Amino acid sequence: MRLIVAATLALIPCAALGQERLCQDYGGLPPGSEPTAGMAAIPGGSFTMGDDDQRPEERAAHRVTVAPFRIDRHEVTNAQFKHFVDATGYRTVAERGLPAEDHPGMPPELLAPGAVVFATPDGLLELIDVRAWWRYVAGAN
Repeated sequence: MRLIVAATLALIPCAALGQERLCQDYGGLPPGSEPTAGMAAIPGGSFTMGDDDQRPEERAAHRVTVAPFRIDRHEVTNAQFKHFVDATGYRTVAERGLPAEDHPGMPPELLAPGAVVFATPDGLLELIDVRAWWRYVAGAN
């Protein structure tokens, strides 16, 4: 089973896209019933991962070999994610919360189901501190 969560055009009204008929006829799933429907084959190969000269978190440069794999040609649609959820019963972290034993010292209110959401700042702010424009909201998912 593959899972990638991403924003989709399904959230934009079709009329705004000028594609009423296309949106009306599109069920959100790629054509075909095989497990690899809508995927592209990527050949394996080797490359240098990391960098010794730029950012410290990218060190140390090292050679990596990747086996051939398949990847979705497009982001996962809302319909595909619903199909996955219906088939597996999956619940996101925002829906189930965090286990306290995996996050010792975390305030209990931050372990509850919820999500970090964007909050419009009141004015100029210190751009380094992300808390100036992001807030944890219990119950958001």
